[in-house]
Amino acid sequence: MSSKDQQETLLNSLDFLNEINHFKIRLETLEKERYELEEKVRRLQAENITYKNRLINENNPWIITSRTASSFNEHTNLSTFAGNKCFMM
Repeated sequence: MSSKDQQETLLNSLDFLNEINHFKIRLETLEKERYELEEKVRRLQAENITYKNRLINENNPWIITSRTASSFNEHTNLSTFAGNKCFMM
């Protein structure tokens, strides 16, 4: 092998190593971005669940009345609630 061929091989090897390092840096950057995006997705999913639950609780009359059932029962008895149909206690 001539010295010119050896120099080209060395340069090609250096270029190759530089490319490998470049791809390693890019891979690390992409992995970091992926991690950040996964965290963002988790936060958004949690917010979405919270928002859906809030909407369900605000728009579902059964849930609204069930929240106030204990206060409702304090002010009325079961016979009034059931329309006096054999539910006297």
